[in-house]
Amino acid sequence: MVDQEKKYMAKRNKQTNPIKNWIDNDSILTSVLVEIQNMNISIEEQAEAAFHKLCEMYRLPKMPANINEYDEDELESEDTSVYQELGLLKFLEPNDDLRGLVLVAVYNTLNKITINLDEVYRKAGVSIHALICYKGENSRVNISFLSDSESWFDSECVMCLKGE
Repeated sequence: MVDQEKKYMAKRNKQTNPIKNWIDNDSILTSVLVEIQNMNISIEEQAEAAFHKLCEMYRLPKMPANINEYDEDELESEDTSVYQELGLLKFLEPNDDLRGLVLVAVYNTLNKITINLDEVYRKAGVSIHALICYKGENSRVNISFLSDSESWFDSECVMCLKGE
C-alpha cells in the first residue's frame, strides 16, 4: 500500500503544481534557470535577468507597449504583458521569492492566464472603480491604486488599468 500511496501522491503533486511540471518537462527552461541561479548576483538581479531572458526565449511581451509588436493572430484581446502579471503577483504575494514570481508571471502570460482582479481589489480594500497604477521598470514593477479623482499622469505611472 505504501508504494501505491507514493505513486498517487507523486501523480497528484505533478497535477497540482503546473510550474514544477513545466520546469521538469522543459530542459531548456531548466538549463536557463540553473544558469541564472548560478550567477554571482543578487536575487533581485537574478529576477531581472530571468525577466528578460524568459520573455525573449518565449517571445512574450515584457511591457504593455510590447503587446502590439506581436501578430494579431498570436494575441487575444485579453492578452497581458509579463510586467502586468508580475506587478499583480508582487502585490498579492509580497513575501515570495521574486525569481519565483517572475517565473509564474511568464507562465501565466505564456498560457494566457490572468490574475483575477477582483482578488487584487479585495486584498487592497479599494473599490473596483479604482485605477491600478503600475510603476517601475521590468521586474521592479509595483502597483498602487488611484481613485477617480487622482491623475494617473501626475503619479508617474507607466500604465493604469481599470478593473471594471
